[in-house]
Parts: sequence; C-alpha cells; structure tokens
Amino acid sequence: MEKYKYLKPPPREIPLSIKLQLLFGKNASVLLFAFAVFLVPMYYFAIGSENIAIKILFWFLYLGFLAGIIFGVYRGIKDINIFKNGICVASTIIEKYTVEGSGDSASIRVLIFAYKVNGKTYSHKYSYPISLTQNTKLLEDDIEEPILCLQESPEKAVLVDSYQARIVLDEEGNMRMNKPLLEYFQVILSVIALVAIAAEIYYMFQISTP
Repeated sequence: MEKYKYLKPPPREIPLSIKLQLLFGKNASVLLFAFAVFLVPMYYFAIGSENIAIKILFWFLYLGFLAGIIFGVYRGIKDINIFKNGICVASTIIEKYTVEGSGDSASIRVLIFAYKVNGKTYSHKYSYPISLTQNTKLLEDDIEEPILCLQESPEKAVLVDSYQARIVLDEEGNMRMNKPLLEYFQVILSVIALVAIAAEIYYMFQISTP
C-alpha cells in the first residue's frame, strides 16, 4: 500500500494493457472462448433432438453465455472509470472465511475489507474460487491493501490486487502492468473467439435456410 501514496491524482491516464485486463482479465475472455468452442456442437445437438425441452434448454444456455459476457464487459467498463477517476485509500481485512464447495464445485474464499473515506467507514466484499492456479494469498500479503473508489460514491470500489497481473507504479506515479503481455494475449484470445462466433452464426444460418 505504501507505494500507492504516489499515485497520480484523478483524472489519470490508464494504459491500454490495464484497460484490457479490466475488460477481459476475469470472465469475459473465458466465456467468449467457451461460447466459440461449444456453439456449433450445441446447435447440432439441439436441432437433432425432437425433445422441445432440450431446444428450450439450448436457448437458455445461449442466453446465459451472452449475459455472462455482457456483464463481464459492463463490469470492466465500470472498473476502468474507477481506475481513471478514483482515489486510492488503504483497506484492512476485517473478516475472512472459506465456503466449502460441494461435489465438483470449488471452495470459495471470502474476504471483507474495511476502508475510510471522509471519516466514514465502508466495506468491500471480495470472493474468488480456491484453485491450484489462483494465488490465494495475493490479497492477504499486506497489512493494508490498496482500494480505488470514487470520491463521490465511495461504495463503488475496486481492489487493485484482485487482478491476475500485478499493477505497479512508475517513477511518475502512473499505473503500469507488471506483465502486460498477459493482457494482450487475453484480448487476442477474445478477438479470435468473436471472429469464430461470427463465422459459426453465419454457418448456422446457412444450414438452417432451405
């Protein structure tokens, strides 16, 4: 948290690598890729079935995929605004616990942070699945964790260390990604998935038209 004292005041410029991480670094790129992989097989399965319930389930799954993608991008746009116009404050963990998963579902680690803005205390709840690839200690490695929030709406907040690639400051107080190539890989994956989805939709219209 100490280094974020030198963060440039808002409004600040946010580099493309951070914007890509905010837009595609969490769920959007994964959902886009999964949507591209399963779109045509699910379509063939649905049209080949005479069960109306399967066809309805097919469209509900599609709507679920689309809703997840739209929500991920919408959340990313909101986070970009906070990174650009937010103030940085120190937060401390006031509660942490683990929700054990059942069956094949992963256990969920829940952290609740408290921070003050203008003398008033706010809380921010963050949860994430515990897995072998997730650094579960990233948000618990400091006594104080940096939080960006809007001065006029302090409840709108983002944990800086909640993203996979670490965000650092340069000598002038500008934000930079520690591993920017990761974010470019994610956006390339998303673009490839979008192109594949467009081609698949065109193909499905072609085979469905007599």
